[in-house]
Parts: sequence; structure tokens; C-alpha cells
Amino acid sequence: MKDVFISYSRKDKAVADQICAALDRAGITYFIDKQDIGIGHPFADIAKAIKECTLFLYLGSYNAYMSIYAPKEINYAVRHKAKNNILPYLIDDSPMPDELDLLLCDYNWRTKKEHPIDSILIKDLLKLLGRSQSQSASQSDKSTGERYLVVLSHPGYALLPIVKRIKELLNTGLKEAKDIVDAAPTTFPREFSLSEANTIKQELESLGAKVSIQQSFNHTNSATTNNGNSQSATTTGAYLVVLSSPGANKLHIVKAVKEILNLGLKEAKDIVDAAPSTLPREFSLSEANAIKQRLEEHGATVFTKQVSDSEKQYYIEIPFSKGQSSRGFDAMASYIYDPMPFNGIDLQVYSDFAPCILPVLFDEAKASLLQRIAAENGTTIRMIPYTPQTASVDFKLLSHEDSKLQVVKYLKEHLNVELARAKEYVDSAPTVIASSEDFRTTKWFTDGLREIGAIVSIQIKD
Repeated sequence: MKDVFISYSRKDKAVADQICAALDRAGITYFIDKQDIGIGHPFADIAKAIKECTLFLYLGSYNAYMSIYAPKEINYAVRHKAKNNILPYLIDDSPMPDELDLLLCDYNWRTKKEHPIDSILIKDLLKLLGRSQSQSASQSDKSTGERYLVVLSHPGYALLPIVKRIKELLNTGLKEAKDIVDAAPTTFPREFSLSEANTIKQELESLGAKVSIQQSFNHTNSATTNNGNSQSATTTGAYLVVLSSPGANKLHIVKAVKEILNLGLKEAKDIVDAAPSTLPREFSLSEANAIKQRLEEHGATVFTKQVSDSEKQYYIEIPFSKGQSSRGFDAMASYIYDPMPFNGIDLQVYSDFAPCILPVLFDEAKASLLQRIAAENGTTIRMIPYTPQTASVDFKLLSHEDSKLQVVKYLKEHLNVELARAKEYVDSAPTVIASSEDFRTTKWFTDGLREIGAIVSIQIKD
């Protein structure tokens, strides 16, 4: 059972979020429906939550008065809850409709202007809940000192019950819960107390899921060793950030993605337009959580996902080896479908520039298959695992084939250099033409060159 049910219009989300943050700081639990009825919580869940929550907090505003659902919720609360457990809190100066005014005329209204959220509203709620502020602060401090992450390693095979239970546990819409399950192995997009995390783990495991719990360190957390010294503990592993929905403030999300990934505006927009989509690089847990928080502040729906071994990606290196069999390269080419099969470029050409690394990332299964096929046909290649540490690369133009003019124009435009400089690059091939701190976010650069017939490789920087 939660402490407070929050009734509000979705158009007042900004104020509702401020109140939720203040409740979190005070250690007050709450139920808030963040999705529209019909795609969020069904009516039965709303009615049950109103009855079970100790207090009913109504955010009165022009938007709430015009809402279809908020008036229904407060009418239902008046019928089923004690008068002292209903708190109308007016967040703007719009006149209340007469029928609602009549319904609430005997209630003790508060206003945001005269009863600020942190200094008065929270104190009033604590008093109504029978808690002192010092008790709440103590509970909150203890809670924030030990927070935990729930990791859904595998949803099992009863997918629908798992989706429904996650929807209830995380207070999300059905689509958001399904996105989390589809992304497994993944980390739930919020932190919990240890008891909450264990309860979630037990409930999901009873439905056949595989779940683990990790302590959240929020960047770094000070841990004490046996000899009394303090050391910094950090979580390890690579994480992906999944943009489930950009929300209403799409332009802000595009700008944020552009800055986070150091992309061009068009590339950032393509990622946002493709939502649900995964940001094309890996992060530490603290980085992923910071990005998640930043995007959510602009209204996006985001969750993080730990990279499993099956999702790790690899570069393919063609080492220098005299007398490599061309059969190996021919056989490999017929198995490279994604990305495009090198636009008909003979992989044997790459061996002429060995050692070199193909400008493509493959999943482990595909990379292993190519390595086996190459070996069976007398060709040696090497798998290089992709990690954030190997993301810094140089792009090397090996050859322009018969498309010199097109390549010159492409380099002039995308490297923002003079025509003479672009021509110098092409005439000097093979030569390094650009660098990047993250190969995956600038994949479009090499793909564009390959599309016009250039042969490009990468070099991983030390």
C-alpha cells in the first residue's frame, strides 16, 4: 500500500514531477499514473489504488478541471475515503468549476503559491501520515545510502504474466513494460531499497524469470576494507541506453543525443526518429544512468540494458600473411549480409593492404562464422572485440577505385576541408583521413565512402 495517490492532468506533468521528487526525498511512497487511461493503468487499478493509498492528493488546475479523468478520480475519492485523507492542492489560479467547488467546499484546500511544495505541502503530508520530519529524513537518508538495481537476466517463457507484473511493479504503461522484457538482459529503469528489490526478484522468479540484484553505486561509492581503509567501488560491465520514446519534447531530445554522442544534427535526429532505438555506443553504468536521467528530464522514456556476452561485437582484422588464399575472401564475402556486402568490393583487395581492419562491426556469431569459413579455405583473419576502450579509431582511405572525383567531394563536404586538401588525401591513399572517439557513432562516414566505391579500413588507436 502506498502513502499517497496523486490525481493530476498529464499536461501538468512538470509540477507533478516536482512533487514526486519532493516525496522521494521525504521517504513518502506514492502512486501516480503516468500514462493515459486506456494505454496505462486500467480503471480497476486506479480505483484499487485510490482505496488503498492512505492519502489522496488532487492537483487542481485549469488542465485538471478540463480533464476527462481527474474529476472522476476525485469524485471516487470523496465517496470512498475519509475527509481528512483528501488534500486538494491548487497549482494555478484558474477558477474551480462550480460543481467541484461545491463538492470540496468543506475541505482544507492548499495552494502552490501559499503552500510551497518542500516547505509546507510535504510537512502537511507527513503530519497527515503521522510521521515526524526527522523520522522521514532518517528513513530517506538510510534509503538513499543503500540503493539497488534489479537486473532481468531472462524473462523465462511466461512472457505475458512477466510483462503485466513488471507493469504493476514499476507503475508503467503496458508498452514500456513490454520494451523492458524484450530488452532482456536489462536493468530496471529505477533504483530500489534492498527489501523492494528482493520482493521484485521473488515475484518475477515465481513466474519463471531469472533475476539478479546489484548494488547501485551512483558513479562511485565509498566502501570500507577489512583494515578500515576506504576505497572506491565501481560497477563494471558495459551498458546500452535504449530510447523507448522521445516524448513530446522531441527537439530537446535530438539536441541532447547530439551532444551526448558528439553527432551531427541529422544523425541525432535519425536515432530519435527510429525510437524505440538503442544509442549506438556502450557506457559504464554511471554514464548510462546519467544519460537516462538527462533524457527523462525532457520527457523521454528511457531504460538501460547491460550488454551480455551474446551481444558483444567484433572487428575483423586481415593480418599480413603472404600467400593468403583468395578462396577464403570469396567465401567470406558471400556470408556478409549486414551491413551491405561491401558493394561488390572484392575482399581480396583488403588483403593487398594488410594488415588492416574491416570498417564493420559483427556480432560474435557472425564474426566466429567468418573466422571459421576463412580458415577452412586457407585464409587467416583475427577477431578484435569491440569495447568502449577500443572505440577510438583512425579512418584510413585505402583506395578510391574509379570514383576519385566523388571521393574528393565527399571528403570536402564531410571533413569540412578545402578542395585542395581533400584532393591531397585522395592522391596520398592509402592514408589516414579522419579520427573518431567512437567508431559506431560515425559509422555513416565510412558507409558513405563505401557506397561511392572507396575502400576504407580503420586503425585502432593506442
